[in-house]
Amino acid sequence: MKCELIDKVKKFKRTKGWIKSILSDQKDYAENMLDVIKSDGENKLSIHRVPSLKEWKNVYTSMGWKYVENGNFCYNSTPLELTDPFDKGNNKKISINPTSHYDEVVFNYETYQYCKQEVRHTQLILERLESSSHNDDLLDFDSINHDEALCFLLGINANLTNTLTLKNEKLLSVFDYEVDFYDVSINGLLFRSKEHQLLKRKFGTSTINTKEFTDWAIDKKYIKLTQERRTHAKTIVKNKNIDIVKKSLIEYLPTIDKATTKHNLSLNKDFLSILKKGGLNVEEYGMSANEIKLKKHTTIAHTTLDNYLEKILDSDWWNNDSDTSKIRKKLKKPLKSKSKKITIF
Repeated sequence: MKCELIDKVKKFKRTKGWIKSILSDQKDYAENMLDVIKSDGENKLSIHRVPSLKEWKNVYTSMGWKYVENGNFCYNSTPLELTDPFDKGNNKKISINPTSHYDEVVFNYETYQYCKQEVRHTQLILERLESSSHNDDLLDFDSINHDEALCFLLGINANLTNTLTLKNEKLLSVFDYEVDFYDVSINGLLFRSKEHQLLKRKFGTSTINTKEFTDWAIDKKYIKLTQERRTHAKTIVKNKNIDIVKKSLIEYLPTIDKATTKHNLSLNKDFLSILKKGGLNVEEYGMSANEIKLKKHTTIAHTTLDNYLEKILDSDWWNNDSDTSKIRKKLKKPLKSKSKKITIF
């Protein structure tokens, strides 16, 4: 028996919406910091790097500001008159001398770069957020960790806890996460989720026994038992036959000098002989469909072999596996015909 999350799509969309809102906040904050940097020195400072102290000083002194050596700041000797914010309606004016501190400019740049980095990492999480086969296999193990259980309940890829890192620390590490309740990071967001609070109160450990977790989650109506679908008998036979064809390709193709096509291959006596030795017979021309059926699954038609070969040529095994790297050039892929447009006058 297998278990699956109830309302998985709905919960995935909810969690993705939470994280997308963080991305929006990060982008807004980064843009605000960029505006602050642009305003420094009336847009005369670079927005791509932290300026040197000399460069920063030259920008301000060229505008007539005075530089204070020990304090690393510039001030404008021409005062600005502003309305006193604490004045009680008398429009009283106060004079101030504008100042710019170099360490504040450095802080603004560093904050902007940090925000940009956070935006990038949040985008990476959004790209990998949807649950994968890792989630389906997770409950086959005797135990799971707290963060994997949390991701499972939230409907998101539980493998995120292992694949995305920032400065050698896990981006998603919620169990032992101590944070300000109003923190806007992804860890802070998941830390505040109801699912995290329930898990921590129920189990309180970084590692959770899988059976205890599933029993609890079923009782809480977070997950449900599902019956595994049995693979159809014809599909099993088909996959077995394709495996025989794969092994025969590895044995036959290194023996030929010139590249061949899948159609010629399906008619080649040497290749058919290797298939037969592997347990798969290809029909002789003139054999009726009824005769093929009587031989059950050990005999296939030439067209079926063509279909098997086409499926293999489109597979990851053929295109990416190291076992096939030396034989790919021996078998030409058929060119896909383009339909011609017919103009009617």
